[in-house]
Amino acid sequence: MDDYFEGMNVIRFQVDRVQHPIGQGGFHSVALHSSHWHGFSMVVDCGGSNLAHRETLAKAFAEGRREHDFLAISHLDDDHINGLEDLRKAGIVFRTVFLPHVDLSRYLKWMTLRICANSTCENDLSAEDQAAETISSFSHSSAGLYSGRYGEVVRVTPPNRDGSDRDPSGRDADRDVDLDRHRGPLTKQSHHAISKGAQSGGSLSSSTSLTFELDWLIRFYSREWSCPKEVSAIWKIPALQGLRRVIDSINSDFGRAEWAAFSSSLRDELKKKVDNALWKSTTSPVGKASDLAKLSTEISNGEVSCKELLSRLYKLSGSLQDYNDASMCVYSGPADRGVAAPRKHFIRLQDVPTLKALPRHDNPNRRVGWMHTGDAAFKTKAKLEAFVQHYFGELPLTSVMVLPHHGSRMSFDAKMNYLHQLSACLARPTVFIAPANPGGPYHHPHPEVENVCKLLGELLIVDDRAASQYSDTAITPTPWCTL
Repeated sequence: MDDYFEGMNVIRFQVDRVQHPIGQGGFHSVALHSSHWHGFSMVVDCGGSNLAHRETLAKAFAEGRREHDFLAISHLDDDHINGLEDLRKAGIVFRTVFLPHVDLSRYLKWMTLRICANSTCENDLSAEDQAAETISSFSHSSAGLYSGRYGEVVRVTPPNRDGSDRDPSGRDADRDVDLDRHRGPLTKQSHHAISKGAQSGGSLSSSTSLTFELDWLIRFYSREWSCPKEVSAIWKIPALQGLRRVIDSINSDFGRAEWAAFSSSLRDELKKKVDNALWKSTTSPVGKASDLAKLSTEISNGEVSCKELLSRLYKLSGSLQDYNDASMCVYSGPADRGVAAPRKHFIRLQDVPTLKALPRHDNPNRRVGWMHTGDAAFKTKAKLEAFVQHYFGELPLTSVMVLPHHGSRMSFDAKMNYLHQLSACLARPTVFIAPANPGGPYHHPHPEVENVCKLLGELLIVDDRAASQYSDTAITPTPWCTL
């Protein structure tokens, strides 16, 4: 690498990216370095694996920089946020937190349904106890995120309805931006957009690219999340009103005692047997008559808890499973918009000796972008086209894609055509990353997804083994130099 720059009077701009080995979950970090400004750093998601492993990763991560600029949360599944407290306890702080634009109260009810459906007896805990523990952890982290416990909150909304971008030159920006806040590599216009989005009731449109004073940007993509009608109808069932009151009692100002009381009340309500008289007065919003008849018999025999009722109704629904339109995507890479000095060449270094797909330092180019997709779903033509249209300038520069939903089969159509179409938009060669635990209960990534990714590029599974960690570095002269 140094030989490439030999004889050039240049100052290097360097970007380091790491997909941390957290197992079934997500934990990515990116750091930008240059001698012209203070470093910039961002974390995308932090959750997965078990508590001991998360604590180990958090402590190791905290041995470096402890103050970070951005935290971006793709969605609120527990395996993407349950490591936030571990980071906080290790001394990590964030300046700005970017979150999906959701109604948290409704989202908590939606997630309670999902958690109840997926909770089983584990570690000597009953299914009800396991569900209560997971819901409590999820509620604590989610309420903390949206209340600002981890940093100043900016909610990311879908792209502008007309599909246009805000003026990248910033001519529409308020010129009274606090210059004391304008430090580091972000442009003044990006600082303005973030400051405006952090105001009470404010937000950041996905159409707004966060640009740097060099050839780099961060660009989000978020679909409008709406609570499925079936979820709202399920929570109106009279037999579930006690549990609903507990969920509705969540307050971001809860202290330790209040959270302990919430967890206890939640556990009690989940374990309660469904009141047969209240159930008889109910018209179920989901399920076939034969399935509901069997469920009613079990309820009349006192065999069904509130947790089990939520689980059964979720599974009887034909539309709720794998519904996750709230998942936010994040691109980090070279910019084809809003930057006045594009670099012709980036030199990429990566530490996986067996990986042949990515160009090394003897083949410099601009195709060094990363794309994080969270648990996004590309099961329909409309969803894929909306994603591709939004990232039309970034996808050709994206050579590393973190697979949606850990490489789940449910993220794509039945014939996997949309994975092929998505791959055709990416830079070649492409590396697909699956943050997953193949030996876990979900068996991600799915074999069909694995096979397609290996056909179209290379697949790396980043599990909870230290050796599975993937990292790379992109280097280029700064815009004040010529290459």
